Parts: sequence; structure tokens; C-alpha cells
Amino acid sequence: MDFRSLFIDKDKIVMANMELGVALNSLDEAIVLNQLNYWIERNKDANRNFRDGHYWVYNSYEAWRKQDFPVWSATKIKRIFTSLEGKGIVLSANYNKLAIDKTKWYTIDYDKLKKFIEEYSKGQNETSTDQDEISKDADDQPIDQNDQTLDQSERALPNTNYRDYSTENTNRDLHTDTTKAETLSKDNDEADTISLKKSLPTPAKKKTKSELMELEADMCRRFVKIGSQYDVTDTSLKNIVNAFARYSSKFTERTGKIHPILKDETLEKIFVTLATISDTEYSHFENVANYEPDSDGLSYLDKMVDEHFRSEHGGSTDWHISHFARPDYLEKMAQHIVEW
Repeated sequence: MDFRSLFIDKDKIVMANMELGVALNSLDEAIVLNQLNYWIERNKDANRNFRDGHYWVYNSYEAWRKQDFPVWSATKIKRIFTSLEGKGIVLSANYNKLAIDKTKWYTIDYDKLKKFIEEYSKGQNETSTDQDEISKDADDQPIDQNDQTLDQSERALPNTNYRDYSTENTNRDLHTDTTKAETLSKDNDEADTISLKKSLPTPAKKKTKSELMELEADMCRRFVKIGSQYDVTDTSLKNIVNAFARYSSKFTERTGKIHPILKDETLEKIFVTLATISDTEYSHFENVANYEPDSDGLSYLDKMVDEHFRSEHGGSTDWHISHFARPDYLEKMAQHIVEW
């Protein structure tokens, strides 16, 4: 059996070969593996994302959910990828340009998968041989001639003496509901209809820490994407993105919580503000974001973030980044740090 024939190449259809699912002992893993192979082949055809002898696919788990597996949670998708990595079938790496971008790149180790399938097939063949031997032994046993002459009416019939619990439960519930309805009708003769059940609002599911961290990482990726659309220098982009990530980290240190997840329009306003801190009117300093980091690896923006969290602000802030990314506030802080 050619293991490559186990994959299905259908656009917009998430499918998996049942044989692959059985071999992996997980249909979910077979679905993910098939979809990963689909995107690898797409990148191969376009000759993109080729690193270290493999074609790769990169996505956040939330992006995988939205694009390929909308019926699953990002947590489940992560768990499936982790399991495939543990089997050695899927490889992961990080080829992102920015150090703060932790998006995983994935590819398939086809040699490992081939070996995995071959070992599974070998095990199946050995099991089949054992079953054949058992059948052969049974065939060699002498046949009781009396069994040959049994009439159909004399053969054992399946036991049908059972209780239909599904019907029983349905009737019991119906009787209970009817009794409730009669009781309520006596209490309220003017009611035309009686609602026996009231639908309660479903409480919002509280996100786990790992889910919040994934949303925060996705927010950073969106921030990078937004910043990449502006005509800024590489140094400026790197400093702004690093300062944003530094602020999120400082927020967690200060409050013990993940920073609130921001919409794209808010992220864009913050990026523009951080990218345009200057005091060229009086020739005090040029654009702060363009300065190279110092010997400690800290840019002026990093130092401004640190200074912000060292201050108490008279207890008038909840440490949201919107309180930090204000042009007038940042200009005064930059004058203090750059000219100091």
C-alpha cells in the first residue's frame, strides 16, 4: 500500500482516509494530517516556505480553527498537533523573522509516516495470519452430524425478552409533563398555554489561561501585520513590535492578568502613535522608533515602557496600553529619556 494514496486532495473539503485514521488510532489526527499535507502540496506547487529540505505551513491554532477546522476549539487543534509531533510524523520549527512571533511552522516527515504505516500493516498481516490459523483449526474439527439435521424451528432463537427502556422513559417523561401541565392549569385558568420549561441564558464560557495566552499571541501577530502595511524602516518596525510585546509582558507582571485583547482598529492607532514620537519642531530628537537599541538591547521605546511601569500614576490607571500610547504623554516621556 502506497502511503501517499491515503491523502485526499479536495479544496474546501476536510476529509481523511479511514485506513489512515485506523493506523493512527485517531480519525481526528488523520483529518489534521490530510489537511496539513494539502497545504504543504500547495506551497510546494508555489515554491514557497521551503526550509531545510522541507516545505512548511505556518498558522496560529486560532487561524487553523477559523480556516480549516471550525468545528473544533483551538485547544483541541493544538492537542492533535502535539500528539502527531509526539509520534514523530509531524515536525515543527520556528522560521519567523521576529523573535516575539512564536507561530509554529509544521511539515510532515514522510519517511517516518511511511515507516509508521508499514509497521502497522505488518502488525495487521501478523494478526490476520493468526486468525487464519484459528479458523483452520476450527475447520479441522469433526462435525456433529446431528447438527446437520436440525430443522430451522429447532434452532435456538435470539432472546427477545428485554425491556424497551427508551419507550419506557419516554412514556414516563410524557406522564410527568402531563401531570405538571394539569397542576399548573388549575392554578391559572386564564392561561391559554403553559410553558413547562424556561430557557435560561447560557453563561459565557470562561476562557482558560492557555486560551487567553493564545489570543494574546494572536493579537501580537495582528499588530505585526498591521505595522507591516506602513512605510517604516526595519529598525522602527522591530522596535515598535518589541515594545508592544514588552508592554504586554509588563502588564501581566504588574496585574497578574493577560492584557485585554484589542481590535485591529485600536492596534492600528497604537502603532501609529508609537511610530510617530518625535520633537523635530524644536530639533530636540528625531523619530524615537528609528534609534538602534543600546548595548543592553533596549530601544528608547523599551525604556519608555519600563519607565511607565515604574511610575505609580497616582493610582489613576488600570495599566491598559491605551493609557500609555497617548502622543502628549509619550512626547514628554521621550524628552525625559532621550535628552537625559
